[in-house]
Amino acid sequence: MNQTTAIIFSHASMRVNSTLPTDQAARQPTRQATFIGAILAFVFIFLGLVGNILLITTILSVKKLRT
Repeated sequence: MNQTTAIIFSHASMRVNSTLPTDQAARQPTRQATFIGAILAFVFIFLGLVGNILLITTILSVKKLRT
């Protein structure tokens, strides 16, 4: 187990046993999280493109908004 230092409100420190590793490997996202994030990014990009196309077709279909 790793020992970490915790600072208490009275400015005293104490040693606390921690089961979490303190290296950077524990903070890396998993492949599943990366995959879900990529899928969500593509979905939002696709919805944005569809929304832009709808706006453009609406503007071009109304004669007052063409100029």
